[in-house]
Amino acid sequence: MPPSLTGSPNLAMVTEIDLERAVEEFRLQNLIFRAARKLYLQNQATFGGDKQYLAVQLIRLVEQFLESRKLDIPSLWHQDPVRRRLLFAFNMDTVVAHVSRHVTEQNVERQDLIFEEHQPIGATAYMRPWLTTKPCAPTERSQISHVVYDSAWEKMVADVCEDHPGIAAWAKNDHLDFKVRYLWRGSSRNFVPDYLLRLGPWCSR
Repeated sequence: MPPSLTGSPNLAMVTEIDLERAVEEFRLQNLIFRAARKLYLQNQATFGGDKQYLAVQLIRLVEQFLESRKLDIPSLWHQDPVRRRLLFAFNMDTVVAHVSRHVTEQNVERQDLIFEEHQPIGATAYMRPWLTTKPCAPTERSQISHVVYDSAWEKMVADVCEDHPGIAAWAKNDHLDFKVRYLWRGSSRNFVPDYLLRLGPWCSR
């Protein structure tokens, strides 16, 4: 290994056993975390958002860079996954320096749909009954049998949902745990809509 660090590796001295032992010390995920940590220390002082979000973004950027085609490794000897990983380990500072030159803080208007890992698809059919002392009324267009009124405004919206010809189905977002996560200035927030509507096929708005 010492000749490799100096840039003049003697391949005749390297054995598969040496590689297997060395690769245990340089797991890819560990290398990514180490590189992201160096980037984090370089950028945390100038980042105005949530520092936890910065760390997550840097880990993702390093992963994408290592998996991309931007890395040109002409050596055939390093095409083996184990040897490739060792090459990353020995040149991680170079990788960090390259990625750091292209890391800038910016806000972009891009929406990526991210589903809940444990329950990617939700449904009103999963609703469980619960007790309440608030006013409520039975429904016809909602799969949930009753709607609970928390205010006079909510009663008015529920009446519109039941009577409007352009609404095919609806549900009050109560005990459904439906929320939309979004990022604002580097901070993770939740948008919780009050009602969920499904418009009819002929209704454009």
